[in-house]
Amino acid sequence: MVETALGESGNLLAARMYYAYPMATEFARDMTEKAREAFLVLYDESRPLAERYEIFRRGFDSYVKPLGKNHYQDLHAISVYFTFEYPNRYFFYKYSVYTAFCARVGYHEEKPKRSSSVWRPEANNRLHQRILEEVQKDPELLALNQKRAAEFHTYNDPDLHILAADIAFYGANYMQESDFALFAASDESEELVAAAVPENSFDDTATSGTDIPLNTILYGPPGTGKTYYTVIYAVAIIEDKELDTVRSEPYSEVIKRYNRYKENHQIAFTTFHQSYGYEEFIEGIKPDVLDDDSDGSSSEIRYKVSSGIFKSFCERARQATAASAVQVKDFGMNSLPNIWKVSLEGTGDNPTRTECLKNGHIRIGWDEYKEKITDQTDFSAYGGKNPLNAFINRMQIGDVVLSCYSASTIDAIGVITGDYEWHNEYKQYKRLRKVNWIVKNIQENILESNGGVSMTLSTVYRMSNITLADVYRMIEKYSPKAVHSGGTSHASPDETRYVFIIDEINRGNISKIFGELITLIEPSKREGQPEGILALLPYSQKPFGVPKNVYLIGTMNTADRSVTALDTALRRRFSFREMLPDPKLLSGISVEGMSIQEMLATMNQRIAVLYDREHTIGHSYFIPLKDDPSMDTLGRIFEDKVFPLLQEYFFDDYQKIRLILGDNRKPDSAKQFIQAEPVNYMALFGNAEIGAEEDCLYRINSAAFYDPEAYLSICLSQGQSEDEP
Repeated sequence: MVETALGESGNLLAARMYYAYPMATEFARDMTEKAREAFLVLYDESRPLAERYEIFRRGFDSYVKPLGKNHYQDLHAISVYFTFEYPNRYFFYKYSVYTAFCARVGYHEEKPKRSSSVWRPEANNRLHQRILEEVQKDPELLALNQKRAAEFHTYNDPDLHILAADIAFYGANYMQESDFALFAASDESEELVAAAVPENSFDDTATSGTDIPLNTILYGPPGTGKTYYTVIYAVAIIEDKELDTVRSEPYSEVIKRYNRYKENHQIAFTTFHQSYGYEEFIEGIKPDVLDDDSDGSSSEIRYKVSSGIFKSFCERARQATAASAVQVKDFGMNSLPNIWKVSLEGTGDNPTRTECLKNGHIRIGWDEYKEKITDQTDFSAYGGKNPLNAFINRMQIGDVVLSCYSASTIDAIGVITGDYEWHNEYKQYKRLRKVNWIVKNIQENILESNGGVSMTLSTVYRMSNITLADVYRMIEKYSPKAVHSGGTSHASPDETRYVFIIDEINRGNISKIFGELITLIEPSKREGQPEGILALLPYSQKPFGVPKNVYLIGTMNTADRSVTALDTALRRRFSFREMLPDPKLLSGISVEGMSIQEMLATMNQRIAVLYDREHTIGHSYFIPLKDDPSMDTLGRIFEDKVFPLLQEYFFDDYQKIRLILGDNRKPDSAKQFIQAEPVNYMALFGNAEIGAEEDCLYRINSAAFYDPEAYLSICLSQGQSEDEP
């Protein structure tokens, strides 16, 4: 049934890690009646759309969850099913097309305060209906569309819904704001004027775009899964999927992909703190100890400009952008090559340099140590410990090598193609590595690219200031054909996405850490954008911008009173997504007959009344009870996590903590978490006036944390309570 009905859907339902069609056919094949019921509900127009969507997904959930799979039945897939069944009522929905087209034409719909899960497809239908109204006014466009349908034997499209979708797709991907007349403010005069769709403008790519902005901060009380969700957000961004699609997958599968992307250097993670600064994040001046090649114990100390974690990450993303912007010849470089400086028998012209450039290798000396270098080798006589270690052990096949001609110039650029070798046929400089020289016999001054630092006397060391983009630029300067093999490609420069995660973003001094990046991270100021900006960095004196394929995700604990409010300048440049406790995630967990879901919900209601919603208790504290729903585990959670958190929230105001834990309802003090003992001031101090305000002394009853009866009153209604004396 499903296979026949959807067999011609092509990549509308199956494309680039998107498998809605295969999973729908598998479900229908294995559980035919259940699949039939799901589709019947979906197509029942007498029900609200949101209700049908949720029931439909639950039907698929019942099939895939026991198998540990994802069914991919997201909003895009649903729109395809509807458009196939009711082509005169619905339109194809794709998040990336919808949002891009809205941005192009200046169309905006406010998200309803009580929005349903399908509010975007519903808004998409309204937008396409507006497009359709304008299409019907254009006889030239209608004639062109009819001609094209006949020529290519496509669907006749009597209601012009496919044509409206084509215009939205074309406008979202190939046109600019200036090509459109913006929507007017008045409802009566709102018109959309779109250019006619060229005959060859069809593109049936239908993968789901991500609905996550470039800069996002997840904020909420502690224990709500903010750091946990950064994994889901990062994978959704890199795979260009909607968040709900990835969230519906088994977390074990998502974390595997997250770790794989992290190993591929597409994800980086850091945590801000009060001592974190610009030097760690962007760049700073740091000492560098180099062997002077003469004595193993003698070293030269110099200071160099070193890139911080975020600048290095952006450079990797920029290299991916550069690699996808042109068809780069395969030089044999690895994905993240180190760039090495090598001196061939010193500087200037010499026989060793000539021989190496001619025969495709590099050679260095210290032949006195013979072929094998071990931990027992004594370098005190001839030195060379660091350069030998770099040449033999640290250099990798696929790394880039720059041949040093003078302190500021290089004469060749190559790629390491072989492991370390010993060649006894040479009289000197017998240590060798094979190299593919890309360009040679050049004179390139690299002083500016190297941050104004001259190359040192050390024979071999890594060039930390030279980037792969610098290398490509130099190669293209001397040999354009070497870089552009077969012409320029128009691949999208942001196809490879990168995600930088900042945990506890509000704990750092934002102005101190970000510096000029406050402006550069703004989406419209990214590299490649019409308003893109490059800033001159203070230490390296190099221009720097943030690539548009770099996404920022921050987490912020709203209950942390040790930090001030987030910097206003940064706040304007981020989208904020609140993450509150979700007791429903604890559904089905009970300890000694007590519902943990109800317990958490009740405590958070009391906290919201006595303090505020930003200081509630997160559900993640109770997740260990899923695997071990014992009294011992619950007791440790309360004693080690929940109770200290309440003390922090209420500044040790034990009267309020007693109210939250229901101690005021317990006549038996042995069951109270905090026991209140009246104070006899006369017995303690006599007639002395001490100005004490407390009528009670409070004592923490550790035994109660492991007593099931102590927890019962947390969930009792107030009608069953007893007032505290």
